[in-house]
Amino acid sequence: MKITWNAFTIVELIVVVAIISILWTVGFISFSQNISDARDGQRKSDLAQLKSSMKLYKQQKWIYPAPWDNFSIFSGATAIAYQWKLNEKVTLSTLDDLPLDPDLEIPYLYSVTTNRKEMQVAGTLENWDNPQAIVAWDYKTVSVNVLPTIMVAAIADLDISLDSTKFIFNGSTHNLPYDFDSSFVPTSDGTSLADLLTEAATHDFWQNSSYRTCSEIKESAKSIWDWEYQILNSSWSLTNTNCTSM
Repeated sequence: MKITWNAFTIVELIVVVAIISILWTVGFISFSQNISDARDGQRKSDLAQLKSSMKLYKQQKWIYPAPWDNFSIFSGATAIAYQWKLNEKVTLSTLDDLPLDPDLEIPYLYSVTTNRKEMQVAGTLENWDNPQAIVAWDYKTVSVNVLPTIMVAAIADLDISLDSTKFIFNGSTHNLPYDFDSSFVPTSDGTSLADLLTEAATHDFWQNSSYRTCSEIKESAKSIWDWEYQILNSSWSLTNTNCTSM
């Protein structure tokens, strides 16, 4: 019996290699996205855990822990917050170990008001190669004269002003707290704090959502000065209202 061997042609080999390459690429992209999603899930879990532990700490101590080696964030000439990394120098007795970013293994950012009554913690989601800031907080401004956020991407108070675009906002694709590699540097869409303060109606994620009178603001441990505050009217819309010190 005669056996005949049929060899692959060059064209057939090229087709086979091309198919294998496509399958490998699709598989690699899918694997990479799953890994990225898993890390983003861990980041969301970390920030939720940190916020919960922070709130428990405040219940026990009446204030939030201080960020060491911090720099000040100013609203006008007044320092309203301190910021630095949530590293081992921060004493958080309600959590055994402070979590690190699951990819970069660096601390999350931490900012607290000067009276240490309100805070923000920030990180960066990979978000399928479209990074965005993620922020957990209980900080909420009620005055039209005070910054809508107390978290910045730059580790230098010289970069902080109403015209700065380095402030971090929750859910945004700009003002990232840190970079993953050289292609993921902190970016901005050009929106400054001055823009946000004059476009309050379209940026309600930082606005007052609870207080309907000046008295309610004071009772919530917010400082009352002689200037305008954001008060909810009967239609649940924000209106600028003059409050006097009490």
